[in-house]
Amino acid sequence: MKPTAIDLFCGAGGLSLGLQSAGFNVVGAFDAWEPAVRSYRQNFRDHPCFMEDVAELTSERLGRLGLPREVDLVAGGPPCQGFSIQRIGDDEDARNDLVLEFVRVAAAVRAKVFLMENVTGLLGVRGRLVLNRFEELAQTLGYEVRTKVLNAADFGLPQMRKRVFVVGIRHDVSGAFAFPEPRVLRHQTVAEALAGLPPPAEERCTMP
Repeated sequence: MKPTAIDLFCGAGGLSLGLQSAGFNVVGAFDAWEPAVRSYRQNFRDHPCFMEDVAELTSERLGRLGLPREVDLVAGGPPCQGFSIQRIGDDEDARNDLVLEFVRVAAAVRAKVFLMENVTGLLGVRGRLVLNRFEELAQTLGYEVRTKVLNAADFGLPQMRKRVFVVGIRHDVSGAFAFPEPRVLRHQTVAEALAGLPPPAEERCTMP
């Protein structure tokens, strides 16, 4: 039987694709933006996808949507704009608290493990206080938290893309966990990744 997963802040489904490839059964996906939900449903016709505000999800609401009372994994990437190093202006951003809602929902479905992804700014001046609150809440809810920055280029992607990954393991769950080690000795370039592909089709413009 496949392990079960819920994808929060699912967007068009990039993370769900990874979960599916890793052998998970995605039993529910959530996003509050209608175009994202529409895209997700087009990409994953067999995954239940709900247009819901994660901040309003409770155990009762999840139950009414048909979600199981316990899942193996809750994964997701809450909005990162408030933590981005590119952000200009006030450090306060109402979306930052969605990081805390993420761990609350994970506990509501008694997730054995949660996996949260975000920009590296979460470890910086803008995000560190929120991350501290996140870790304290996760520990209160019964999770051991581990954090690490991973670079997608170290795993074969032709892009220098560093992200913070926060993993929480429920205290009563046994088994060892370790973040993956880099899988490539040399980073692949975009030119190398695209080598051998056929040229793009000739564009044709039909005038009305």
